Order: sequence, then C-alpha cells, then structure tokens
Amino acid sequence: MLAFKINLRGGAAEEEAMRRVVARWWLVGTVLLTGVLLLAHSFYANEVNRHAQQQRATQQQAVIAVRDDVDDVLVRERSLAGVIQAVGRPTPQQWPALANIVTSEPAATGAGFIVQVSEHDRRAFERATSIRVLESPRPGLVRTAAPRRLHLVAVDSWSKTARRPTLGIDLADNALRRDLMLEAARTHRQLATPPVQFLGRSAGRHGVIVYVPVFGRAGGLIGWVTVTYQDEQLTRAVKSQVPGARVTILDGATPVVGRGKLPAGQPGSVLVAGRRWAVYAVVPGSGIGATPWLVLGFGLALTIAVSLILRQAGTRERYAARMIAQRDAEDAAVSRIATLVAQSAAPDAVFGSVAEEVGTLLRARAAAVARFDPADARATIVGRWTPDGETLAADAFALDGNSAAAEVFRSGRPARVDLGNTQAVAVPIIVAGELWGALGSSFDAKRMPAGAEHRLERFGHLIGLAISNAAAWERLDRQASTDALTGIANRRVFDDRLRAELGRAERHQREISLALFDLDHFKRINDAHGHLTGDRALVQFARVLTAHARRDDVVARVGGEEFAWLMPETDQDGAFSAAERVRTALELERDEEFGAITVSAGVVIANHGSTAESLFHAADRALYEAKESGRNTTVVRVATVA
Repeated sequence: MLAFKINLRGGAAEEEAMRRVVARWWLVGTVLLTGVLLLAHSFYANEVNRHAQQQRATQQQAVIAVRDDVDDVLVRERSLAGVIQAVGRPTPQQWPALANIVTSEPAATGAGFIVQVSEHDRRAFERATSIRVLESPRPGLVRTAAPRRLHLVAVDSWSKTARRPTLGIDLADNALRRDLMLEAARTHRQLATPPVQFLGRSAGRHGVIVYVPVFGRAGGLIGWVTVTYQDEQLTRAVKSQVPGARVTILDGATPVVGRGKLPAGQPGSVLVAGRRWAVYAVVPGSGIGATPWLVLGFGLALTIAVSLILRQAGTRERYAARMIAQRDAEDAAVSRIATLVAQSAAPDAVFGSVAEEVGTLLRARAAAVARFDPADARATIVGRWTPDGETLAADAFALDGNSAAAEVFRSGRPARVDLGNTQAVAVPIIVAGELWGALGSSFDAKRMPAGAEHRLERFGHLIGLAISNAAAWERLDRQASTDALTGIANRRVFDDRLRAELGRAERHQREISLALFDLDHFKRINDAHGHLTGDRALVQFARVLTAHARRDDVVARVGGEEFAWLMPETDQDGAFSAAERVRTALELERDEEFGAITVSAGVVIANHGSTAESLFHAADRALYEAKESGRNTTVVRVATVA
C-alpha cells in the first residue's frame, strides 16, 4: 500500500474535505491501474495466442509444401511406371529424358529402374545387357555365404548429383530394400523406405527411396521404378516455399530432414507411400518480443495494436486453411486424372475430364483443351467444359489473334491475357518435346485466381503423358498385329480372323474359301543372292497378293515364304480364279537381280462343320500337292470335317 501524509493547516472540516478528495483520486487511480494491468495481461495473453497461431500457420504451410513436393513426384513416378508398362523398359539413351518426368521436381534427386534376375539367368542377363551384377560387399549390405537364387539389379539410373550412374548394384543383399520391393510387388502399392544411406556414387548421403512396381499387360512383374529424395534437396525445396523456417521432418523417431532438438508443439502429418512423416516448422525470432513491464507503459496503444495483429493472424490462419482445402481439392483432381492416364484411358476421355476438373477447380467461366495445327496456324478444341453445359463459341479458331492460346502458340510458354470484361490463361501441352496444343481457362473480369498458370501446368503435363501413352499403345498394337517385313497381318491375327470368319459363315450358311501360297525355290534366291534379296522377293509377292484382295478379305504371312488369303463369301470356282490371277500376275513381275519368281497355291472351300484347324490343314495338303505336281500351279480341294 502507498502511504500518503497530509499536512494541512486548517480546521478539521478542511482536513476531512481534503481526505475525501484524496480518497476519490485514489479510487480513480486504483481503477485506472487495474484497467492498465488487465490490458497488459490481455495483451500478453493475446500475444502468446498470436504466436501460437503464427506457428500453426507456418506449420500448415510447411505441411502443404512437403505434401506438394512429395505428391508431385509420386504422381510423376506412377505416370513414369505407366509409360514403362506401355512401351517396355527404355534404352539407356532414353532413360534420362524419361527420368526427367520425375526429377524435374526440386525434391526428387534421381530416378532408376530395377529388374529381378534369377541366379540361373544371371550370366545370360549380363551378356544381353553388358551390365555386370556387382557382388562385392558395399556399405549397408550384408552378404550371405549361401549362393542367392534372386538378384535385384539396377539397370537404369539418373541422378542430379552423379554424372555417371553406377549400374548393376545387387540390392537383394539389403534385407530392408529387398523386402520392401517384394512387398510393393505383392500388394501392387507404392512404398517408401525409412531414411537410409545411399549406395553407389551417392554413398555417404542420406534420404528416402520410393519403389513402385511395374507390371506388363499380361500381369507379370517387369521391375520397379525408384525415385530418391536426398535430405538436402528436400530441405531446399521446402524452404523455398516457407522462407526462413527451420524445418524438421521425422519418420517415426528417425530424422528425414533436420537434426537437433525438436520444436515444441504438435507436428503436422504427411503420408508418403505407406509411411507417415511428422513435420515441424518454426520461424526463428517469431517469439514474444515485448515483456509485460514494457507493455504496462503502453497498454492502451498496444491494445489497439493487438486487435490489429489478432485480426491479421486470424486472416492469415483462414487463408492457410483455404489454401489447404484448395490444395486438397487440386491434389484429388490431379490424382483422378493421373489414374486415368495410368489406366491408359483414351485421350479424348482425358481431354474432357481435364477440362471439367480445371474449370471446376478454378471456378472458371469455361475451360478447354485445344490441339494446334502449325501448318494452318489454327487450333481445334478437343475437350471442353462450361458450368451449364453451353456450347463454346467455335470448335476451331485461328491462332493469329490476341487469345491466350495464340500467345502460347507463338511463345511456347504459359500466357495470360486481359480482354476487358474477360480474362484468360493458357499453358502449353508438350508431347515428345514438341508443342502439341494448349490447356486454357477463361474468367469474368478480375476473377482469375493467383497462380493459375502453375496449377494448369500440372494438368498439362498429364495430358502430354496421356497422348504419349496412347501413341505407345497404338504403336505396340500395330507391331503385335502386322508382319514387320511385309506390312500385312501376321499369323496370330490370321488365326483369330480365320476362326471368326468361319464361325460367321457357319451361322449365316455362306461359303468361305482359303488359299495358301508358297514361293517356289525361295531357298535358291536366298542362297544365290542373299537374304536381303530374298526379303525383297517376299515384299514383292505380298504387294501382288494385297493388290488382288478385296476389302473384306484377310491377307497374311503365316510362315517364312508361306502366305494365306482368306476369302469370305467365295465359292470354289471364285477362289480358284482368284488364286490363278495372283499366280499369273506374279509371273509377269521382274526383278533386276533374281528375275521372275513363281508361286504354288492350294485352295480349299469350307464344308459344313469344318474347323479352322481342318480348313488350314486341307489347304496345306492342297499346297503340298501343287508342289509335288511341278510347282507354279494351283490345286483345289474341299475341306474335310474335323
């Protein structure tokens, strides 16, 4: 208590009046002091709360940054696995370009491909690939005395940190990685290791490896695509998005990023390929700057400042929450499109789905995928979306105007334009290193979201992968159904068509004939002039045969110099005449090296109840008779019932 001594030279009345005045001011002072103390306490509590909110917002941003970097790489790794599943294991010259699909993300350090080789096939594998399986002890490997039955060998590798990759490392000795790869293949899942020490030229560095199994069209295991995260690369990628933050990431109790004492508070959580990471983030120097005694002197002014700070902190937290929700929606959309791409969906289906996902995600007025025609400087819309399903202005448009797509066509880079009451943004779609088209969205004035170009680019990459996958499937299907030398159908396709056409003829009670041809004395051509000349003779006959076939006929190469001609709705006389026309036409052909060649033919007409096997066998017998009769002739038979 404060003591006041009042010394008055007057009567008791004056002294009493003065005491009442002092008591009144004492009460006022006590109330004012109590109010300032309460303000100081309130400010201090609010400052503590603001600091906690700031830390939560920083941690949320760090979680977003880590999830962005990791998810982008994981989606790209699944897309790379889909490409390898479609086209088979790439060559070492193709691998760096394919690996760049994954390693273009800052967090990813390298990508590789691992195959499974049995001990029995090891020597054949080393001769075929020129990759020696490395069996010498290496850091982190535990050798066993008994010979292994299985090798897990790195056959492709590309890294940002190692110019020359180390190939042939046998990971079967490493129990952790071996069991993880086998588990990923068994469960068809993408799985990550805990933090490990790298091997090869990256030895001594630490990080995380993610394995995704790749299966062929028949369901058999082709191998594993791997992507590596080095701790310093992941740190650099995260801190570029959360400037000044001290970030620590733990996998269980093992550090992935950062060392030392953990920050206080609950960490954020990120799921990475079957493992859960705890993310801590602290901005140094963001603690409580003023002490209560300093606040006491500026209580009233700082109360106003606290209100503003709390409002700003609340706004920042709401913004971070909106960003998380937006990122979750965007990740879900990217995942849906990536699933379509990995399932080798038709490009048209991917175009429409991407336009709808982008339009909905960005709340656009319209979204579209356009394909460029460089020769005519025009673009054709191949996928579109509008909120109410209305038709866009045109299916095709010129690329000489000031639209966002025209800017992309001219520059090959993302572009945005402001047309007064409309804004638009577009990004390029790259296929096989060439500008294929553009993905774009339009908005009402001042409604375009920030960073729209970056968000569109993720979908543009997936469209490019879908188009590349479709081209690869088409190329594989063509290679699997045609004879590589002559360009006509191969034996597999012919057998399928023979059964189908024979069944159709049986159901509709129609005639069907089969002719088999064999080049006469073909071995003499090969022996006298070489196999290249022999190949030219085969191509010449295939051309003559194709020229005489009808559109619904089936022409195929079914053996070395043996060809088949299936003629639906053709009777015995018609088939014989057709075969004779081919035989005669071939006699008229001349080659500067081997001159004229002749052909023998066996023709059969199907009987009721004939099977594909019995029909082919009958034609083969007729062909044999033609050969025995002196060649350069046609023999006709009726197929027997099997």
